[in-house]
This record gives sequence, structure tokens and C-alpha cells, in this order.
Amino acid sequence: PKCAPAPTSTPTSTPATTATPTSAPATATSTPAPATATPTPQATPALIRINAGGPAWLDPSNNQWSADGFFSGGTAYCPGTTHPIGGTNMDDMLRCYRAGGSFTYQFTGLENGTYTINLWFIEPWWTASGKRQFKVLINDQRVLNYFDIFAQAGHDYKLVKSFTATVTNGTLKISFVAQKDNAIVSGIVVRKAQ
Repeated sequence: PKCAPAPTSTPTSTPATTATPTSAPATATSTPAPATATPTPQATPALIRINAGGPAWLDPSNNQWSADGFFSGGTAYCPGTTHPIGGTNMDDMLRCYRAGGSFTYQFTGLENGTYTINLWFIEPWWTASGKRQFKVLINDQRVLNYFDIFAQAGHDYKLVKSFTATVTNGTLKISFVAQKDNAIVSGIVVRKAQ
């Protein structure tokens, strides 16, 4: 069964801030100030989490994934498979996906800089390598070519590919182009690189 594409909206995230403890300078009449602790760096929060092809979803770690949006082209399938997904406890999210000959996700209004992009995949259909191959471009730069999910992960098994990209015009564009059968993606996570 197919899911109807969800209306697009712009996800927002408030970055976590960490206060740096300080103390007043010691004077001749005061007791020595206690040593200050160095704050532990926190992981950069995701700016964007998209459940490609699927609805909004709260994962087992309480991360909110937005419903499929910001795309042009392709078709949403949800659930695209009912089989258990190996290597994860996020079966419900990964069972949904966007697939097609060519489709693009475009995120605008981003701060210029370097971003980490995690693309989540499963092979829901084929049970042999060489049956599905596609390329992925990030800001028009090819990052995957003749990408074969089954060859790297097998059937119905989670595979996450990570990339870095530089945003110079406030826009991040991720394109999927079929080379054999349809291109496919189950999830997209974008965060500012540290």
C-alpha cells in the first residue's frame, strides 16, 4: 500500500546550550574558589530527521522524526514491507520509504557551514545483489554510484551511510537517481558538523 505524501513543513530545532561555570576572582579576604568543572561536549542535535515515505514518528530513543516532506518526485510506500528489519529496533520507521526513478529532498534556510548527513536504507524487495543500483548526489556532488543496498547489507537489514557536505547558499539538496530499478531511501538525518 502507498502512503499519501505528507504536507511539507520546516522542522526547527533549538540547539542545546551548555553553560560554562565561572567563579568570582579570589580576594585577600575570601576563601579560595572551588575548581571549575569542564563541561562535557554534547552531540550536536539533529536539525532535520525525515521518515522518508512515512508519518511523523518518535523513535525508541525519543528522537522525533518528521513526516515525509521537502521532496519532489518519487512515491511513498508505507509500509513497504512487513518483514522484521535486522540490525535495528526501528523497524516501523525503516519499513516506510520513498522510491522512484529520480527524486530529490531540498532543505532551505540552513546556516552556511559543514553538515553531516546520514541516509538510512533497507532493501525491502530484492534478495540478490545487482538488482537495485542508484546514485546519490548531495549538492550536485555524487557521493554514491551504482549503490547496491543488498550487496552491502542484505535483504531487510538496516544500512546507514554518512557523508559531510558544505552549505554555502543556505540550501542542502539530496538527489537519488536510479541506475537499475528504483532509487530508495527510508530516512534522512542532517546535523551541523562539530
